[in-house]
Amino acid sequence: MLHIYCGDGKGKTTAAVGLAARFAGAGGKVLFCQFMKSGNSSELGVLSSIPDIVVFPCFRIKKFVYEMNDFEKENAHREYTADFGKIKQFLSDDKTIGMVVLDEIISCVNTGLLDINSLCEFLQMTQGIEIVLTGRDPDKRICDAADLYPKSSAKNTLMTRTSPRERELNSDAN
Repeated sequence: MLHIYCGDGKGKTTAAVGLAARFAGAGGKVLFCQFMKSGNSSELGVLSSIPDIVVFPCFRIKKFVYEMNDFEKENAHREYTADFGKIKQFLSDDKTIGMVVLDEIISCVNTGLLDINSLCEFLQMTQGIEIVLTGRDPDKRICDAADLYPKSSAKNTLMTRTSPRERELNSDAN
């Protein structure tokens, strides 16, 4: 089953984290991979403490893509491509994984830091595993493959104003 959590509103990563926790709580094993973030997201510590959730360390970016020069973009593309290969290998080696969360991978594809064809091939090879993708504006090929495709928007986000604490928690989000 392919889940896509996308849109301009908040809650995409939160939905994916909740789904991963629920899946692990029911006895399943989850691989959680976070793209396009610095690695300081507050949810990573909690997820790492859950025995049946494996947090895969993807390349950490230090700035928004629009702030990167060509060299930095090429480096990020190389790193994310290598990480994606390692994720595929991990799944090939560990047949107990029942869910894979690829947080912000849609944004990674949209900014050219990962090839859309790599993601499409991955989705083909992972039939039988629950896949969760998050990000904004997914490619039509990804949408067409989705079994669950809710969109978040600023209108349907419960909290449109952010508190200082929420801004601090979300400061890692792109």
